[in-house]
Amino acid sequence: MMNYKDIIASEQGLYQWLEHQVEKGLCIVQDCPKTENSVKELASLISPISHSYLYGEVFDVVSEANAVNIAYTNLRLRLHSDLPYYESVPGYQYLHCLRNDAGVAGGRSEFLDAFAAAQHLRDSDPEAFEVLCRVPATFQKVRGPDHTPNVARPGEGEGRPPAYYASHLVAQRPHIELDTYGEIVAVTWSPPFEGVLQVPFEDIKPYYAAYRRFQAIIESSAFASEHTLHHRLAPGELACFNNRRVLHARAAFEYRDPEARRHLQGTYLNSDEVLSRYLVLKQGQIERDGSEDGTSIKFTARVGNKTIPML
Repeated sequence: MMNYKDIIASEQGLYQWLEHQVEKGLCIVQDCPKTENSVKELASLISPISHSYLYGEVFDVVSEANAVNIAYTNLRLRLHSDLPYYESVPGYQYLHCLRNDAGVAGGRSEFLDAFAAAQHLRDSDPEAFEVLCRVPATFQKVRGPDHTPNVARPGEGEGRPPAYYASHLVAQRPHIELDTYGEIVAVTWSPPFEGVLQVPFEDIKPYYAAYRRFQAIIESSAFASEHTLHHRLAPGELACFNNRRVLHARAAFEYRDPEARRHLQGTYLNSDEVLSRYLVLKQGQIERDGSEDGTSIKFTARVGNKTIPML
């Protein structure tokens, strides 16, 4: 965990914040301002907001009547990645808690390192691991133009976020992606947004067998019990995590008090820009303290250009 004041106080604080996110995959920041859109202000210290087409630069996570997205209900959200139907899946997601009143029963956030889960699958069932690295799953968000006919569109006055508009986003990729050295660089897991499996017939049964094996590891195994972080976000706390590495979930909740509310705001950042900012600050750190010469830094892995030298 880090404190908001430490992050904004100095370049060193910003570097440490990025180091947590890049190296560990998750950082929870405490004592952030409890004001709307402050998640954007903090994220913008790193880079411009990305992936704003569907949900806007800042999106609200609240329970509402007649929701068209399970995130906007009080139901349980199982472990998943966000926006898997993009060709360029968001690298980092920030979720800022504005309210989580005492009258809210349940609703704990959950986080799981999917790289560790994938490695566990690799060690315990190499055949299933190979299948999930090779066979592409289909992820989609397809919504017809008449799904919400009374919703205003951009430029047409007040209305709901663009997530309620017509969209056709489809991407295919294996659940587990490796770099040229065989290292795990991305895990994409989002059952609610899976489309029809479009693979050769002989891959269908092995795929679903491997799928069930991995799902058991992350949801119901001894590994899941030991490695899942359960945390009730408090107002002013911000969860920052690598969306290609850390799966997130939410327990079901209910309002015991009619005035109680659970309200989070979120945003996304591009992984290339986060990594670039981190490496620039890291190089400055090396030059200041002389701890390394810049050539001994380990390689870093990311989707897109796979594995490249850090500097």
